[in-house]
Order: sequence, then structure tokens, then C-alpha cells
Amino acid sequence: METRMERTKRRKKEKRKKFFKRFIIYSAIALLFLGLMATEKSIKDLSGENTGKIFFIDLENGKFNLQLFGKDYNLNYFKEVLNKVYKKVFK
Repeated sequence: METRMERTKRRKKEKRKKFFKRFIIYSAIALLFLGLMATEKSIKDLSGENTGKIFFIDLENGKFNLQLFGKDYNLNYFKEVLNKVYKKVFK
């Protein structure tokens, strides 16, 4: 049986762990997007073409479409899977 102080300390420690997990995942995703955008910009500058986009996210009408290297991907299925994983990991 744990005391009230031990229980409070344990809960605070669990909250900090959850916060850092979320922070690391969100930071990694943000760095991925920033890296893709920087790569697209540098490739366009080096090639001198402005014809197409290498990386583009379209969130039109609640659909999650990703354009990567000229191919379009519909990621609604992956969005649902990521939501399920997110709920299990951060619950």
C-alpha cells in the first residue's frame, strides 16, 4: 500500500514521461516535414525548374492527400491507423 505522497510522486513521474514521449514524437514529425521542405527547395534551386512539387500535403475536405516525388497518395487509411496507435501509446 502506497502513501498519498508516493502516489502523487508516481503520478507526476508518469505525466512527465507522457509529456516527453509526445514531445519527442511531435519534434521528430516536425523535423521530418522541415527536412522534406528544405530538400524540395534545394532541389528546385539546383535544377532551376518550378514545374512540380516534390512534397505537398493536401488537407482538402477532410481528406489527407500526400504528394511525394510526383505521385499522389491518399492517406486516410494510414491516418486511421496512426490514430489507433496514438491512442494505444499515449493512453
